[in-house]
Amino acid sequence: HIKRIQKELMEEIERLRRVEQYLVHESEKNVRSSNQGDRDKERVGIRGDREKERLRCAKKGNYYRYYLGNRYLNKSQMNLVREEVNREYREKLIRPVRTKIVKLEHLLKDLSGEWYEPENVYDKLHPARKQLVDPIVPPAEEYIKRWLNEPYEIWEIRDEEVSGALYSQNGERVRSKSELIIADTLARYGVPYKYEYPLKLKNGSGVVTKRPDFVALNKTTLEMVIIEHLGMLDQERYYRNNIEKIDIYEKNGYLIGKNLLLLHETSYNALDTGLVERYIEQFLL
Repeated sequence: HIKRIQKELMEEIERLRRVEQYLVHESEKNVRSSNQGDRDKERVGIRGDREKERLRCAKKGNYYRYYLGNRYLNKSQMNLVREEVNREYREKLIRPVRTKIVKLEHLLKDLSGEWYEPENVYDKLHPARKQLVDPIVPPAEEYIKRWLNEPYEIWEIRDEEVSGALYSQNGERVRSKSELIIADTLARYGVPYKYEYPLKLKNGSGVVTKRPDFVALNKTTLEMVIIEHLGMLDQERYYRNNIEKIDIYEKNGYLIGKNLLLLHETSYNALDTGLVERYIEQFLL
């Protein structure tokens, strides 16, 4: 999906910019300390002329030996050698990092063109044509609307199973106060979701139906994400049953920290509502 690729490109560009900032900072710091560094190297006898005497290494047995020109550098000089090697490495890294940033920015700009947004074809149709077309690639809003309106059998929650009647902002009855918090937080962020939606998943040679607490759509990529609230992790049977369920999710391509989000609590540690928000901001917007 183009929007997912764009998001990944922006994240990679931001990561590389942080690397570039660090490299520039270290380079400037080296310039400020160069006089002292040269005095230190002169003191231990490795200053030399960098244009004539390059640092080199050679293997002897299972160890490496370091030389400045033809002069062997002993163990007492290793800290300064390490500084020099790292300085050279950082200087060499600046150019390819900057080159990659520029190329990724060009690619991101290219992908932002309408040519790469096939859903725009339907969006720009005359209203009279729209009502007759079954869009193969619908706009995001249309896709979300269809996804939310897809009918499915809702599990009935019996009064004896829960304490009190808990209803979310969207009107569905949930099983716990923590699930109510999750549902209402998703709604507050405008994330489309379904409660206890039945998923048919492969399990060995057969197929099983699992009902995650929530399935939601990433608002940018429209990828479906499973959200499980593990509310009784200090109970062994509950823990064991959920490990088996998570194993099935993973074997069907739902991976923790990607499209499988696990929120957790015990009888001693309540659900962290701030963590719910961070998960939504990181994986669903």
